[in-house]
Amino acid sequence: MPVFKVWNGARTVKKATVASTLAEIKEKGAQKVLLPPCIHPVDITVCLEEDGTIIDEDEILIELGGKTLLILGPQEIWQPVVVNTALSPSSAPVTCAPSQQKVNSSVGIPQSPPSVLLEAAVPMDPLTDISDLLQSLVKAPLPKFSPLVQNHLSGTCIPSVIWQKMIRECGIYYMENFPDIRDQSAYKVIGEKMYKRYPNIALEGERPWSVFTKNLSQHIRHQRHQMKIKSKTGFQQESSAKDPPTKRLCFRPLQMSNSLQEVSEEDIGRHVEEIQAEWKKQPANRSGDHIKALLRNTRQDRVSFLVETPSGSISKILERYPCLTDSSYIIYELSLMLGSERVATMVKNLKTLLFVVEDISNITPQSQNDPLRMLPVILYIEKRIKMKHGGKSSSSVTSKAASVITLAEDVADEDIKSILKTKECEAPHVVAFTTGSELTGLYIVGDTRHITIDKKEGIMSAVLKLIATYYVFDLSYPKSHSMILGLLQSFVVEEAFKQKTSQGYKVLSKEIREKWNVCIAEASQ
Repeated sequence: MPVFKVWNGARTVKKATVASTLAEIKEKGAQKVLLPPCIHPVDITVCLEEDGTIIDEDEILIELGGKTLLILGPQEIWQPVVVNTALSPSSAPVTCAPSQQKVNSSVGIPQSPPSVLLEAAVPMDPLTDISDLLQSLVKAPLPKFSPLVQNHLSGTCIPSVIWQKMIRECGIYYMENFPDIRDQSAYKVIGEKMYKRYPNIALEGERPWSVFTKNLSQHIRHQRHQMKIKSKTGFQQESSAKDPPTKRLCFRPLQMSNSLQEVSEEDIGRHVEEIQAEWKKQPANRSGDHIKALLRNTRQDRVSFLVETPSGSISKILERYPCLTDSSYIIYELSLMLGSERVATMVKNLKTLLFVVEDISNITPQSQNDPLRMLPVILYIEKRIKMKHGGKSSSSVTSKAASVITLAEDVADEDIKSILKTKECEAPHVVAFTTGSELTGLYIVGDTRHITIDKKEGIMSAVLKLIATYYVFDLSYPKSHSMILGLLQSFVVEEAFKQKTSQGYKVLSKEIREKWNVCIAEASQ
């Protein structure tokens, strides 16, 4: 069996292992280089350490026995070991800002300052025939980086770990705002603008920004590849609690953070300590307005945290921000992302969905204000839209998709804790406790944690807050809940669900849309 050297992305952990398949090298390599256990194998990339070539076939892996491989997590990209050309070859792998008189490593002749180099040595291409995309890139502002990255870009040195973070933040910005970016000329425009604004990104290469644009294009290609894999394979296997929900890759958190006032890292640290101290108080003594103000001022910290958090993990951010274990602050966080008007529209849409499905299913509520009223509606939708496997006949085997709401009836007090217990990285879902016909407790559970919901708010509020949880923590829907959450996304959030759907999903969606339009028409009269 071939022996491989496996290193982590930062090249600080170096181990050896044996493997004969790509799946095996991912599994063993991730353990060897200490990647977080939450990371799903599909989010792990294996590449050659020397040049970043991605290994994606077993046959290729076998031929590379003895080579050194990098085992990269979902937010990591390959980058060369960077040595400042003005320093000795033994210098640390850190990219440093060029001096005003940078010495050419090959001929020893002082070069012009970066601004002169940009204008004279590498002039901009004529824009007479430039595409609309290139024109947009030329006019668009550069990404607004997190304070940590911004400080290093404006300073004298860019450590390797900050370089990776900068590439990730650039990738999020350009994939969100310019999803069609692919051509080399587009990356040239980006690199040139970045270099002119931040000359210390310059590294040895064909052009001062060549390493930057290569890293950025590789990162964006990798993210597209991961999304393509998930869209093809996301619903072809049975659900398992071992399969963590992966990143939604919607990039909304960073986009919304660009409109917020930046706060220094020192102030963020102080605000986080204030939140934690406030949460240690008795509930009656907590100041909700103060907590919300602190959440708003630390929004950029959670944005950065989400970018770096392993797929499927919510426990780490809940430890840092314990107030988010109260679902009312999940809704507040959602309003910071989408705006309060958008959240109010979601509430209205969820009520409309309730009325429409009750009409379609002939469900008669026990009372208009029954806190359990939404439960039969959700169960009806799930039954109608289940993914089926096993052939085209009516006797096809229905997949064992778990309900997004777990109903725990007549549970003894000593058993509540065990029911709320979840596995590491388990997908968030609702748990409702009942005694007879009375709702006695409501929670969102997942990744070993639980988020409390006021039982007086009822199942409808729990469904809204579950949707908010997936958006706030930037999670993709697990296979077990994908159909119901996708339908809720379409009608409640008003965002198209683009993954594979069942025939039942398509049929019911059409019925809901027809009834929905009737409701809107009647309401407008």
